[in-house]
Amino acid sequence: MEASLSSIFTIDKKMKRYSLLFGIFMLVASFGTVAQTSGERVFLKPAKVRHYLGGWAYTGYSAMFHNIAETSVCGGFGGGLGIGYQLRTKGFLFNTGLEFELINSATRVKDLGGDLRVGATNTLRNDGTPIDYVRVKYKYSAYDDYQRVGLVNVPILAGMRFVGVYDYYFLAGLKVGLPVLGYNSTKGRAEVEVLDEVNPGNWSSFSRYDDYRTESRGASTFGNVNLMASAEFGVELNRWLDKKEIAKRQQQAKDRKNRTRKGVRRQFERETPRIRAAVFVDYGLTNINRNDNSGSGSPSTPTAFDGGMGHDKPVLFDNRNLLATSAAFDGQSRPRCVTPFMVGVKGSIFWDVTKPKRKYYPPTPVLPPAPQLISGKIIDLETKQEIKEAQLVITDTLNNTLFAKNLRGSGRFDTKLRRQGTYRVFVAAPKYQRHKEIVSNVGDTLMVYMQPIKTGTSFVVKNIYFNTNDTSLTAESNKELDKQAKFLKENPNVNITIVGHTDSRGSDEYNLKLSEGRAVSVMRALIDRGIAPERLKAEGRGETQPVASNETEEGRAENRRIEIEVR
Repeated sequence: MEASLSSIFTIDKKMKRYSLLFGIFMLVASFGTVAQTSGERVFLKPAKVRHYLGGWAYTGYSAMFHNIAETSVCGGFGGGLGIGYQLRTKGFLFNTGLEFELINSATRVKDLGGDLRVGATNTLRNDGTPIDYVRVKYKYSAYDDYQRVGLVNVPILAGMRFVGVYDYYFLAGLKVGLPVLGYNSTKGRAEVEVLDEVNPGNWSSFSRYDDYRTESRGASTFGNVNLMASAEFGVELNRWLDKKEIAKRQQQAKDRKNRTRKGVRRQFERETPRIRAAVFVDYGLTNINRNDNSGSGSPSTPTAFDGGMGHDKPVLFDNRNLLATSAAFDGQSRPRCVTPFMVGVKGSIFWDVTKPKRKYYPPTPVLPPAPQLISGKIIDLETKQEIKEAQLVITDTLNNTLFAKNLRGSGRFDTKLRRQGTYRVFVAAPKYQRHKEIVSNVGDTLMVYMQPIKTGTSFVVKNIYFNTNDTSLTAESNKELDKQAKFLKENPNVNITIVGHTDSRGSDEYNLKLSEGRAVSVMRALIDRGIAPERLKAEGRGETQPVASNETEEGRAENRRIEIEVR
């Protein structure tokens, strides 16, 4: 047994790497604790459900138990690393994530030996005659088969947290695993005696080996899906490691004694990282052995003797995967049950990533200032004289009408509005262009200046739209056409020329024809709205009078326009 354990420790020197990784993991965790201890404190609604992201590392005794005859399972060292998510609500815990678990197991094969006839090569008797066959008697004093399986697991665990003098927790559930690697190796030490079948006494005295070593390495096949029952029991270490946690608990103890502090509003506070230490156990529920039966009943047999190899290792042994021998299968050629197992210690750290729920406390409403008297006047822009007949409408920025009045005999008006507001002012008067402007913080006086309509006056008509490369008007143009028809009806002495313009794309002849056709379409639309044809004239000027650069899309859009000239 001492030899077996020695072999296990020798084979599992790689597990020192896991210990190093575990130490690095806990060092990073401690820095994370310091970093989050100085984190933000949000005065928000306390969270009843907490969410955590973190990781864990574990190591311990591992084995793959089976019931293969004449063997004993010694086990080995295993370990794993994982990352995942944890949910906590009051005392309930739920944990899931992704982890890699490595299980090592050694099996000692008992009473392994035999007496076989094997072929011999490069072998001569003392008299110089060749030897074709020899008998090999062998007896293993120690023969160990090592199995390694690497699993990618999804743990699904649930449990409870017990808050008291110590913060204990318990988790239990399943791990659903997928084997991603399998490895097998063997090591043996045997007493070997080689005899000449024809003349046992007429041969070299080096036919006996008291410490003959054999070994092999190869792949091992394990099942597609593995289920393991898992449980862990541990304690949170924050009360000893985290100064902020200690101060928080002391304050909570004071609050419990001082019940008069009922009026203190509780606040949301992100927890410092949860550092935990635990003991755990994983036990397989399914058979993971998927090796093919090699047909041999023994894991190690001699196959040949080569005298040309000298006296070091002339006997060739075939060491096989123990799980592929016929002893690992039942009478119906089904593999015997092989179940993984691990028990050990586990360290974990989880960071609180709970998103705070904001509890809305409406601010004290600030009443807007009361409406005040605003006096206004409609004025001719050129003569500065009062316009005594006009239609005035004042709206807010959402076009809700706040004040409307038809002025007769006087261009003055009074209204009550909040002087700090923003308003839209619309004014229409005979013999004047329609006026529209946005005013803000008007004070106690609002002056509106209007441009008189005179021969030669021109202005661009907005919101007139045509189909692409066409002279037909779109439905979006009707509102603006209605406004222009109303303007002409209110000013019966005004005659106009409708002028169409284009951008520079296309030939001169094409653009001239397109601009003229669009001007004619606007003229016909006004006639349809009751305007006398003799008051209207249409003209196209193509691309000859741009108002912006034709090198940009914005400039070309400005050049495509309809103007109205008073004549």
